Amino acid sequence: GGWHSLPLSEQPAAPAPRYVVVPREAREVFRTVKVENPLQAPLLAGQVDVYVDGDYLMTSPLETTPVGGAFVLGLGVEQAIKCARNTRYQEETAGLLRGTMELRHEIHVELESHLPAPALVEVRERLPVSREGDDDIKVETTAVEPPWKKLEIEGRAPVEGAHRWEIT
Repeated sequence: GGWHSLPLSEQPAAPAPRYVVVPREAREVFRTVKVENPLQAPLLAGQVDVYVDGDYLMTSPLETTPVGGAFVLGLGVEQAIKCARNTRYQEETAGLLRGTMELRHEIHVELESHLPAPALVEVRERLPVSREGDDDIKVETTAVEPPWKKLEIEGRAPVEGAHRWEIT
């Protein structure tokens, strides 16, 4: 008269943990894990119970994952990694007749890890984008250290002005 679970197969999989933070939106660093489908069959959609070191952590939805595909599970906030986003703003007049206004923004993102081992953190940032045909506004990036890459998320349309860094 009740539900029972019966394992049909068990295959080892190598999870790849990583952390993601979007400091413009929130200071919290989120834990994620990417797992490649170890089966020679698709993983069907449903609920997955997540255990860490044998302890139950959470239940998370799982989308259908094809053979050779991978899925990413969000595992909540990682309290041991702290993030701060500090900005400086400066306004100047420029141009031959001082008719142009320059607004300079300087952004510093600081990460501090209290984890016992090194952690790979992806920092995501989005810059303002001028509208097409708006010649009065120009957005320029002068220097970025360390260099960033365009943010591309598989299965999603690209977000204009979105970039990412990977830092250990």
